[in-house]
Amino acid sequence: MPSVLRLTALAAGAVLSLVVTSVHGQQSVLTLADWTATVPIEGPRTSHAAFVSGNRLYVLGGLFVTGNVPTLLDDVQVAELGNDGSVLGSGWRDAGRIPVARSGHGLIAFDGRVYLVGGYSATGTLGDTNVAALREDGKLGPWVPSPNRLNIPRSNLSLQMWKAPSGQAHLLAIGGVNQVGSDTVHFDEVEVATVSGDGSVGPWRVCPFHMKGGRSAPGTAVQGNVLIVLGGWGDLLDDVFGDIQTSPLGEDGCPGPWATSPRPLPLPVYGHSVVVMGATGPITAFVLGGNAGQGNYLNTVQTVSLGKDGRPGGVGLDSHLFATARWGHATVRYNDYVYVIGGARRGEGGFLSDVQYTRVPPP
Repeated sequence: MPSVLRLTALAAGAVLSLVVTSVHGQQSVLTLADWTATVPIEGPRTSHAAFVSGNRLYVLGGLFVTGNVPTLLDDVQVAELGNDGSVLGSGWRDAGRIPVARSGHGLIAFDGRVYLVGGYSATGTLGDTNVAALREDGKLGPWVPSPNRLNIPRSNLSLQMWKAPSGQAHLLAIGGVNQVGSDTVHFDEVEVATVSGDGSVGPWRVCPFHMKGGRSAPGTAVQGNVLIVLGGWGDLLDDVFGDIQTSPLGEDGCPGPWATSPRPLPLPVYGHSVVVMGATGPITAFVLGGNAGQGNYLNTVQTVSLGKDGRPGGVGLDSHLFATARWGHATVRYNDYVYVIGGARRGEGGFLSDVQYTRVPPP
C-alpha cells in the first residue's frame, strides 16, 4: 500500500524551514510576493490533484488518515477565482465524482477535457485512464474510461500533456510507485499515449529512455520541447533526490536521452509541487514545499532558472515562505498567481484544507 507506506515513513522528524535568497548561477529569476490565505477547500487531504480552467479552480480526490486508517476520497470541488487571486465569496461547491476514490493520481486538463490516470485505491494501485468533459456550469461531465491502460499501474506519478510541432498531443505518465510482490518499487519509466482531437487516448507505450533513478512523487514540467524532472523519492526511506533531469521530447512524445544538471536543488525533496512562470522575460520553475526525508517537512520555495529551450540554470530559494510546512499538496497557476492547496503536515490532525496564494510580480 504505497500511500500508507509514505505516511508511516514520515511519522517522525522535524519541520525544516529555511530563509535563503541567494541564487547559484548567473541567470536571473522571478520572485514571489507575500502569501495570502483564501477560502479553504471542503475537507483536509493530501495526495490530491487540482487544475484551473478559465477562472475556475478544481480539486479532486486524495486521502486523509485517522488513527492510521486511510480514507480515500472521490469528490470534485470547484470554486471561482477573482481578479485579485482570491476564491470568491460563493466558496466551494460540488462538481461531481471521480471514478473510484483514489490518491496519488495523475491529472491534467487540456482542450476542454480532464484526464485522470492511475493512483491508489482501496483495491490497490490503478492503471486506468479516464476522460471527462468540462461543462459550462462548472461541473464535470460523465467520465469515459479508456480501453487503454498503463502498462505499469502506478500511484504518486506525475502527468503531463505535450503537443508536438505536428500538432499531435501526447499524455506522459512519469515515475510513480507500486507494490511488486513484497517490494515497493519506484519506477524510472515514462509512458506515453497519443490524444486524438475527440479526446480519446491511444495505447500507452513505455519509452526506451529511462530516468536516472526510479522515483515517486517527483516534480515535473514541460518547457518548450523539454521534459524536466525535479527530485522525487526512491526505493530507500532516505533515498530523496535533489537532482534536475531534462530530456528532449520527440515527435512520438517519448523523451530522448536524459541529462542531469550540474546544479541540483538546494534541498532534496519529494511530494513537492512545481509551477513554471514567465514568458517574455526570465523563466523560473518554483519548487514548492515537500519532504526532504526523515520527516523534514518544507514550506520553502526553491527556484530554478530556465532557458527558453528548457535548460536549467541557477538554483536558489525565494525568501517568501508559505504558512505550514507540508508535502503532498496541490499547486496550480492562474494568470500570475500561484496556489498551494492542502497537503500533509507533521503531527496529529496533520492534514490540511487551506488554500494560499501568491503573485509573481512583473520583472
